[in-house]
Amino acid sequence: MKKLISVFMSVAMLLTMAAGMTFTANADTLKSGDFSYEVLADGNVKITKYEGKDAKVEIPTAIEGKAVTELGDYAFGDCRELDEVTVPKTVNKIGNGVFYIILPNDDLKHVDVYYGGNKIDWVRMANNTDLYACTIHYAEKTAVDDFAFDITEENEIDIFRYEGTDSVVTIPESANGLKVAKISRLMSSKIKKVIIGESISQIEEFLAFRECYNLESIEVSKDNAKYASSNGVLFNKKKSKLIAYPQNKKIKSYKIPEAVTSIGRFAFAKCNYTSSVTISKNVKNINSSAFNCCTAIKSIKVSDSNKYFSSKDGVLFNKKQTKLIAYPSGKTGKTYTVPKTVKTIGVAFSGCKNLKNIKIPKSVKLIVREDEFRNFGECNIKKVYYGGSKSDWSKIKKQYTTMGKTVTKKYGKTELKNIINGAKIYYNAKV
Repeated sequence: MKKLISVFMSVAMLLTMAAGMTFTANADTLKSGDFSYEVLADGNVKITKYEGKDAKVEIPTAIEGKAVTELGDYAFGDCRELDEVTVPKTVNKIGNGVFYIILPNDDLKHVDVYYGGNKIDWVRMANNTDLYACTIHYAEKTAVDDFAFDITEENEIDIFRYEGTDSVVTIPESANGLKVAKISRLMSSKIKKVIIGESISQIEEFLAFRECYNLESIEVSKDNAKYASSNGVLFNKKKSKLIAYPQNKKIKSYKIPEAVTSIGRFAFAKCNYTSSVTISKNVKNINSSAFNCCTAIKSIKVSDSNKYFSSKDGVLFNKKQTKLIAYPSGKTGKTYTVPKTVKTIGVAFSGCKNLKNIKIPKSVKLIVREDEFRNFGECNIKKVYYGGSKSDWSKIKKQYTTMGKTVTKKYGKTELKNIINGAKIYYNAKV
């Protein structure tokens, strides 16, 4: 018991002593003018805080003879007066939110950052840093200054946005010794023609050219090992797979080459000029989203010799017409009757803004949907005439892909109605 009382008394004395003490958060924090800093294990300096009020700040290359190589998290977070900051080339690491400055109205403060190095060095050290309200200016030029990009684990450049103003854009082969290997996205409506060299080994299907609404031609070097082009259309090297058809290609009718056996995901998506596509006899695989939101296409034709697909009134089906694959978004008719042979409706009606009424037979048991392009997404359908009862309608199943697996199950109570954008459904209709 005495030992227990002694322990309590000792704790009480420590608490009393602590009450009169002032603790320092970081004993190694030093000051140099308006900068607080730490000396790192390698002998260089990390700036942890700027406490001045200047509108223009120049970060020193060295403090007390030690190179400034790091900027700490939110180092300028309280600097609402800051307009411009100069970052020396000696800096090789930037913390999170270093120039993330919130104004009293909750807007982010815009800051012009003048960096003494090049864009590649900046991207390498500033990855995953909150710099949304900053404009970065570089003292040194590189071949990729007109692009936004990441640097991959393989130490290669992955382009995800074009930031220039040219209509004809050549993707550089390399920059400062790094290979330009991937195009994730270009995201530019200014581009009319893109030229791809031999270095590119990966192009994201659809995403790469998704926002390139004025793109007329994709040209690939003959020396590229993975990709090829023909008449401005992107293919794999063997030209057996059609990967991307330029959205604004200036021809009214396009026939898929005989060598093609596969049409890729979103290959014709957002096509806004070509009005007719003919599928050749050797095509045997068409991605379910290949023709989504093709606003100009009015007719999809299929060679009579094709063993896998067919068309009727410009609408794409499998050969037996048990699956409706694609209804051209540009078709002008206001009413469409799904044939009674159809059991499955694929991701077929996305972007069909002219269509007001659809008649669906009782034979339909499955309606496919995708994560981004719903089957009837961006449609103006107001009325659905269904050949079966309300009970039959409730038994229709959905199919979608998640985590690489195809899932088939019943729609929820309101989900099936909402997939056609809340259109009024008439049951037991004559279709």
